[in-house]
Amino acid sequence: MKPFTRIVIFIATMLLAPISPAQDKEQKSPDHKPVQDKEQKSPEQKPARQVWIRLKSGKVLTGDLAQMDPESIDFTVKGILQTVKCDDLIGVMFAPPTPTPTPTSYERVEWMTASLRPTILYREKAKYTDKARNNGIQGTVILQVVFRRYGSLTDIRVLRGLPDGLTENAIEAAKKIRFQPAMKDGQPISVRGVLEFDFKL
Repeated sequence: MKPFTRIVIFIATMLLAPISPAQDKEQKSPDHKPVQDKEQKSPEQKPARQVWIRLKSGKVLTGDLAQMDPESIDFTVKGILQTVKCDDLIGVMFAPPTPTPTPTSYERVEWMTASLRPTILYREKAKYTDKARNNGIQGTVILQVVFRRYGSLTDIRVLRGLPDGLTENAIEAAKKIRFQPAMKDGQPISVRGVLEFDFKL
């Protein structure tokens, strides 16, 4: 067989030979970088962490945590991004908050009277904000609350508010109140009443 014929047969054999798996993995892309295995799995995404945010108003928001920093917290609700400033919240929880006991069918909530009222043991004066002081804001914040028979103050509602953070400060002061429940027929009872916080310069 002539040398030229041998060379042609050798080249044809090399071109028709199947590529082994080892050779296939070592194939390189045009830019000379190794081609990644197509079956390589992408890193698994961690499930979004659910968060519960308790606001100063008493409301609790829940969603998937997106980002937290010292000034705000970002979370998503049904894919919609929401932001809450840290100044507007009391706390952030990564487990469902313990619900405040609610009145049952046998628990009555009566209106507070002169003879049916809790005994206040501790009460703070609501603080003025710098903004309200600079703007000369004065007046009275009136809150409707329930003094529960088990010693907790709940159901805070604003009947009259003031701007520049004074309403929020009144609510915070109300939450710090400590009291002995009202008594009726020798038993503690929940009563609904009104709290007033005066702001005078």
